[in-house]
Order: sequence, then C-alpha cells, then structure tokens
Amino acid sequence: DFFTRRDRPTTATAGGRQTKSAPLPPPRAVILTRRFEAVPIPPAPAPDANSASGSGGDIIPELVPPRRTIRFRRGETEKSSHHYERHRKKSVSKNRCAPAHDWMDRSFPTCNSVHEFDLSDSHPGQGFLINNGHFRDVWVIEEYNGAKRVLKTLRTTHDFDYRSYDKERKDAVAMERLTSSPYIPEIFGYCFTSGLFELAPHADLLTHIRTEKWRDGIGNSNKLKIAHQVASALADVHELDIAHTDIASKQYILINGIYKLNDFNRCTFMTRDRKTHEKCTFYVGKNPGVSRSPEEYEYKHLTEKIDVYSMGNIFYSLLMGFKVFTDVRSSKAQKIVMAGGRPKLSEEIEKSSDPFEIVLLHAMRMCQAQDRKERASAREVVRFLDAELDRLSIERSPISIMQHGVILS
Repeated sequence: DFFTRRDRPTTATAGGRQTKSAPLPPPRAVILTRRFEAVPIPPAPAPDANSASGSGGDIIPELVPPRRTIRFRRGETEKSSHHYERHRKKSVSKNRCAPAHDWMDRSFPTCNSVHEFDLSDSHPGQGFLINNGHFRDVWVIEEYNGAKRVLKTLRTTHDFDYRSYDKERKDAVAMERLTSSPYIPEIFGYCFTSGLFELAPHADLLTHIRTEKWRDGIGNSNKLKIAHQVASALADVHELDIAHTDIASKQYILINGIYKLNDFNRCTFMTRDRKTHEKCTFYVGKNPGVSRSPEEYEYKHLTEKIDVYSMGNIFYSLLMGFKVFTDVRSSKAQKIVMAGGRPKLSEEIEKSSDPFEIVLLHAMRMCQAQDRKERASAREVVRFLDAELDRLSIERSPISIMQHGVILS
C-alpha cells in the first residue's frame, strides 16, 4: 500500500573518488480512501541540475508516475466485508438465535460443471454478455447439446472477499432448496461467486411494464394471473424461512409463461429463538431506493414482511403501468413512506368497477399496511388471489405466448 524511495543519498565511484548523488525526496505514501475517491499524487521534486544524478548518475525510478491520479477502492471494499461479517455474526447470537435450518450454514459447490464453460470461446453462442446486476454480470452460454444457459460471474467492481463469497453462496443455496417451486428458476451449478441458471429469453416484469405494447395487450385478467405468480413465488420463499429483501418487478423473469423470482444474493436466512423457536428479527445496513417498507427506511429490526410490502409496489405497477414514486426524489419518497404515505393512484383506478382491478387493488392494500403486524403474509395474499381467480373463473395456466402481437412467454 505504500510507494517509497530511500531518503539517504547514494554514492558512486568516479576516478577513485567518492561522490554523492542528489538526495532523494522523502518517502511518499498513497493513502487508501473511500471507494472511487481520487487521490492526486504530487510529482517528485526534480533533482538539482548540477548534481551527479542530474548529469547521468543512477536514478531510482519512480514507482508512481508524476502528475497522475490513482483511484483506490479496495480499502472500502474490505471495510464493507468486515462490516458485513460483523452484522452476520451479530444476527446469529450464540446466546439466543440459531439458523432455522442446518443447510443455511452450508454450501454445495459444483465447480466442475461451472468450469466446463469457457467465456473466451469464439463460438457465437458462447460467452455473450446480456445483462448485469449490482453484483454480477450475466452471460449466455451454450451446452454441448445446444441448450442455452445463463452464467453469472462477479463483476470487476467487486473484490473476491468474504462478503462476495457469502452473498453468492446464499443465492445458490436458496435456489437449490427452492427447485421444487415452479415459480423459481432452475439452478444447474455453483462455484464460489459464479453460478449456472435457467435462461429467461423474454426479459423481466419491469421491462414489460415499461413497454406500451405489453401494457396495452396484456389484459386485466392476465395481470391478475401475474400477481398470483408473483405472490406464489414469494410465499414459497418465506416457507423456507428465507427473506429475499430485494423484491421488485425486475427480479421476476419470464420463463415459459411464468414470472419467476430470482436473484437471492441479498437474501437473509432467518434465525429462530433456541428456546421458543419463534423467528428472530434481522438487520440490513443499507436500504436505498423508493420501493421498500417503512421499517427498512427507519433501520429497525426486520422480518420477512418487508418483502410483502415491496410486493404491493409490484401490484401498484401492474395497475398503473409504471413504478412507484417515479417523479419523487428518493429521500423525499422515503420520508413519505415512513410517515404513512403511499404512491398516488389515479382516480380511474381508485373508482374502477372492473372486477380484476378491484381484486388487484385489494391485494395491494393487504401488502402495504404501515404496521407489519397488520400486514398480510405472502401466503395469505396467495389464498386471497386463489379464491378470487376461482370466483372469476380464471385458470392458473401460464401466460399465453402471443397476445395482440406481444410476446409474453
């Protein structure tokens, strides 16, 4: 972390006489600062023109070029990793709470299956970058039989540290445990920060909601079916004592007519009291954005009900055709939510007589109670939607592949 030069003068022999070169400048240190903060490195003082070094003497080369700006981020990343580990240990107190299931502290890597793929392969179907999230890049790869998969690898903006390892471990373990759910994508392999997953050829729910043709062609009955898929996925997750903690429409990807919930690298594995076996609360140190629950913005102790609140925002987007608080600054939106306010609905939706919109509006309000104790569980929302789908004679089949010229599955 330090770039230095000797501060004592060097000596050389010239014609049998000892001569001194110019004194070298004092050691210089490059200080690690916050992530991406620029650190200007001042140029070293020029040697005296009359000195031996100035006329051809030995010069120790600069390790840091003069007049250069160096950007460091490793110190901040390591700090984040230590902070992450402290909170992880704090949330699992040896005196009170323990992981709800034994598998939560384990890992099931299958590195050989991941290493079969070479991203440097020149094959046109191999190693094609299609997307990225905050933590990982998303590549399309091809199996020997032509089947396409998704390979997720850690982005270069993140270090290979404990925080990264544990986040991707939880993502893989959660998806492996949820393979029985039709509302979760398949996982085919995992190795430390990389994973092999099912390919979603038709993007995610947020992309579709933002598309005018999709909004015009989807129909209200299909919106209700989508809401049922969204809630069913979350209910399956919560039944395994997992809190996703990042529920949003972009996390639901369309595969074979079903919007499936993915991206579990921010999830929390719930713990339970050793004596009473009741669920313990947990803490998340950073809760940005405008789609989270009041208790997240207040940085209180949390439960899986934070996911239910965020799911209500997805229902809002299905009703309105856009995300919550689109024209409001994040800081202001967070204050509104903490004070009990909610994103505005149009008068048309508020007074709608459409039975599908009435059901979806009620489901949204079930999710958005200010007090989490009064908020419905994900499974309760599923039961409500099940009953309404039956009443309205809507089948729970996948979304049809074509409707009004719009690809849906």
